[in-house]
Amino acid sequence: MSRHKNCVWPLAVAALAWCFSFYGTAAVSDAGPVGLFAAASMLVSGGELLLSRRLRRRPEAKWNRESLPPAAAAAAFYALYFVFASYFAAYVGVAELTAVFSLQSLTCLIGFSLVKELYIRQRTILCVGIISIGAVCVVQLSPLGVPAPVWGALLLGLLLCWTLSVILTLDLMAEYPADFILGWQNLMGGVIALPAAILDPSGFFAPDGAALLLFLAGSCLWGAGMPILFQKLRTSDTILSGIVFSAVPICCMLARSIVFEGAGSGLQMLGFCLLCVGVALTYFDIRREN
Repeated sequence: MSRHKNCVWPLAVAALAWCFSFYGTAAVSDAGPVGLFAAASMLVSGGELLLSRRLRRRPEAKWNRESLPPAAAAAAFYALYFVFASYFAAYVGVAELTAVFSLQSLTCLIGFSLVKELYIRQRTILCVGIISIGAVCVVQLSPLGVPAPVWGALLLGLLLCWTLSVILTLDLMAEYPADFILGWQNLMGGVIALPAAILDPSGFFAPDGAALLLFLAGSCLWGAGMPILFQKLRTSDTILSGIVFSAVPICCMLARSIVFEGAGSGLQMLGFCLLCVGVALTYFDIRREN
């Protein structure tokens, strides 16, 4: 079995963990500042990864001075991404966030491949264009009366923060184990994200038990899924990995929208269909060439 086939199921598991993480953060968002729960999620994930290393008696790893600046930058970019995305999921919707994420995941990985001097076929770029149109249809440009320039800046910020975090983390993995990098990245990101909670005027009260359980489960699952994601991104075709990682949330959100919320608007359903078609076409295009 080829390495590309071997990457499908681990990446699908990582994608489901990502979905649960944002569902959990959105579930507790009514109980206080979303930034606080985003920071808490990163701290839980980071603590889980570092504790797991110690319990499994993994070889000791230490940061050297040259690696500290890119590691801190990766943590800062990830913190900004996670806080923005958590507010997005809480106030706009996890479905819309999933559409945006599917676009930015593919876009950043294609950019990473170009940086690494890999050849990108025109058919692949066409398929990503279909995905981009689908994401715009699902998000419906500027919901909730948000001015288009502000909305565009938010989406661009999400894209840039995730892209830079991924590239810096993948470069660090040439020298350090994935769980070590991501454990410290989450801990540092959680501390960096705390000001977002302090500046938020929302009050705080204890969330209900079911929401809190979903939040903790999602944080732990994403902590376990992150090393899987980055290991496969580094050892497999980066574009194919991005497609697999994007496809699972898209299909989950499409099914959820139909089952629990009805058909939705025609524009949103068209967007979901375009997302699925674009992901499928890109996947089969790359598989045909490999």
